[in-house]
Amino acid sequence: MSAPSESKRDFIITALPWQRYDTTAIQLGALQAWLDGRGFSVDTRHFYKDLISYMSPSVYMRLFEAYMGESAFAALMFPERHERIAKAVVSAVDFDLSVGQSQGVLKHPQLNANLSMAEREQLAKGATRVVAAGQAPLDFDALVRALATFLDDVFDAVPWQQYKVIGFTTSHQQLIPTVLLSRRIKAAFPEIPIVIGGALMTMDMPRTVLRLFECFDVVVEGEGEETATELLSVLTGREPGRGLADVRGITWRRPGETGDQAIVRNLPRPAMHDLDELPPPDYTDYFRHQLRPDTLDVIPKLTLEASRACVWGKCTYCNLNLQWRNVYRRKSHLRVAQELAELRKRYRSPYVTFCDTNVEDKIPLFDELARDEHDYRILVEVSPNITRDGVRSLRDGGVRTIQAGIESFSERILRLYQRNHRLMRSLELLKWTAEFDVETYYNIIINFPAEEQADVDRCVAAVDYARYFMYPSVHDYSFTIDSPAWNDMAAYNISGWYVPDEVSEVYPDEYATDLAQLLALTIKPVPARDPGVDWGPFLAEVDGWKRRYHANLGRPGLVYVDGGDFLNLTIRAGGQGNDVVMQLPDEYRDIYLACGHSSRTLDEIAAAVPSVPRAEIADILHELHDLRVLYAERNRYLALAIRERNIGNYPHQEPARRASSIELPLVAKESPESRTKRIVHHPADGRA
Repeated sequence: MSAPSESKRDFIITALPWQRYDTTAIQLGALQAWLDGRGFSVDTRHFYKDLISYMSPSVYMRLFEAYMGESAFAALMFPERHERIAKAVVSAVDFDLSVGQSQGVLKHPQLNANLSMAEREQLAKGATRVVAAGQAPLDFDALVRALATFLDDVFDAVPWQQYKVIGFTTSHQQLIPTVLLSRRIKAAFPEIPIVIGGALMTMDMPRTVLRLFECFDVVVEGEGEETATELLSVLTGREPGRGLADVRGITWRRPGETGDQAIVRNLPRPAMHDLDELPPPDYTDYFRHQLRPDTLDVIPKLTLEASRACVWGKCTYCNLNLQWRNVYRRKSHLRVAQELAELRKRYRSPYVTFCDTNVEDKIPLFDELARDEHDYRILVEVSPNITRDGVRSLRDGGVRTIQAGIESFSERILRLYQRNHRLMRSLELLKWTAEFDVETYYNIIINFPAEEQADVDRCVAAVDYARYFMYPSVHDYSFTIDSPAWNDMAAYNISGWYVPDEVSEVYPDEYATDLAQLLALTIKPVPARDPGVDWGPFLAEVDGWKRRYHANLGRPGLVYVDGGDFLNLTIRAGGQGNDVVMQLPDEYRDIYLACGHSSRTLDEIAAAVPSVPRAEIADILHELHDLRVLYAERNRYLALAIRERNIGNYPHQEPARRASSIELPLVAKESPESRTKRIVHHPADGRA
């Protein structure tokens, strides 16, 4: 029996697996705070975090990292496909490969998720299977039973009938459990409207979701705050004179009707004007609720957004800005600093993950955080176009980990991707993050249909200079629906697309195709013609690079000791007693140090070392480039070694930096217009 309407709460919004259990959901926190401020009674449930009570955190993360958690739930939706789903999930989660040097190229571990099932099985036949110490093979049947129990407990834990509206947020790895739970709720309480939203609800996806899943009544597109306010006002009866047809930014089903003709898509909602109007996210319910009393207690990473959309927004394989209507906006720096301090104090966690795709334009914020007496451990994404002072500001402001948008060591490929950096900037970033002790992760994308063998050769050559720093993860090229490459496939040697085997094996064809944007982390291109390239040499170089990096215990592989009138360079060999040491005499030392902080032109180096003739400087620079201790590119030169006395001793003494051009008291007066940028895409020029 339903409770009287006047005693019901307005709204509950839930996030189900599979996202990281140790990270708060920004979607829930943002909506909770916004709607509370507008007088709605709202509850949130971060149920994804509770799943670690039904399996070990290591199993949870193995499924998460293999991108197979949602597929495991699919065994409950499609029991007739149980065996093929089990094969696909176990194949991806348990796959491990060890190939001896004599057996050829070692596939980089990050490639495993991109291998077809046939290729994975073929490789496994001739390889030694390796199971990490204490890590048992996945028991798929036990996993499915645990997931079924989890959904039972979630259904029983909430008095769904006590809410006027029920909502779910979903992204990659969350749709199938959301559908399974929503079907049960709708069957039990058919009169309660169920709303679904999320970052991937763009283009045709809202209509597709309503067509395939009748448990949902409304899909919210784009930003949720203003749309949710109007939607709840209609659905809770606050505005009896309005209906769903009056709410912008939603797709909905006419009550009592079925079929495509019953689905209505309203006008889109313009992007929010001023992000400073948003309250800090409310994560109270993350800590307040748990399904089982023995749920693992974690100190979570608090998610925070300083901007929406991508400030660059032109990468040809990406459609990220669709959900933001191609309008980039950021909060004022002072506002973000205040929000961060409030979240740290309220939830007693110094661990913060910024949702932003690039914090390169937010350096004054981190300069302000550096003046905070409290400590943070922050993860951000950043472009290689950041300066050395910018990296230092990130480190001073609490950033300990970055995801760097490097993507390729081939400049021709970077132009085709419309990335706005060159290899030199990537090497600078890798050096600076090593120098300032910032953990760095980045990808190199291979198997792009428009690549040439020369691109592979360039990437192989670049390893000679990048190998002193953090190695990359290597991934197959993929692109997103309605990205520039999707809309102009012929320009990129693409004739079509397909989803990975793990998706096509798990789901019926209609689901695998129509829901590809949600169910597949990657959508693969079909080359119009075979590029005929061999990435084997590059993969072999990356494997050796990775081994050397770990042998050196993650320390920079090239360091120097300054003797005043000479410089000793050491190429570390992992403590094996065969380090390479070379000594640079007077003029070599001066020239090398002149481009030690950042890349410099020949004119700039000549001005810094006036005692050495310009022609001799040029010869020395090219000699050092050939020795692979300095990188030269288009009349710019970068010394790759890091001063040994500074390693592990950050912060080290340097001349005082010039203060930020924007000081925080002025930042507080920034107008919304000064923090807004409309993104316009121009066709890529892929000429060499």
